[in-house]
Amino acid sequence: MPKKGFFMGLFTDIIGWFILFLGVVLWAIVFFISNTTVSYQIKEQSAYLNNEGILLNYLTSPTEEGNIADLIIQVYGGEEPTKLVNELDYILNQVYGKSGDICWKLWYYQENNDKELLVGTECGKKTNFFDAETIIPTPEGDKIKIKLNVPGYKNDD
Repeated sequence: MPKKGFFMGLFTDIIGWFILFLGVVLWAIVFFISNTTVSYQIKEQSAYLNNEGILLNYLTSPTEEGNIADLIIQVYGGEEPTKLVNELDYILNQVYGKSGDICWKLWYYQENNDKELLVGTECGKKTNFFDAETIIPTPEGDKIKIKLNVPGYKNDD
């Protein structure tokens, strides 16, 4: 083996080891400096859904004939509201009330932005548990803007 090739290989090996050493040192410095400045605090938090998100959950609640949104479209189209009243009353009392005491109103908006009562129950004591509105599509391609309001209890007790 010629001496000239030996020393050239030794020189490149030393440069390679030096670059590797500098890389490890720089990585360690960055890791330890950033590790001491970044801190995490774990808090107990609950997920938050806004009222419109909750309303969408109510609308997609299953019923015997589809979901609540389907029943709303049927009542909007002129059918008897009894099924919708029973289903919404059951769901809302499970969430907000105790044995049928919750009152609620379901409104729809006309083209001139006047709201009309679609269905609802009578109210007594008002506390305003829930109030949200959204737009639901109809099978004909129209859109209905609805508003669900849970103002309180049926009785004044």
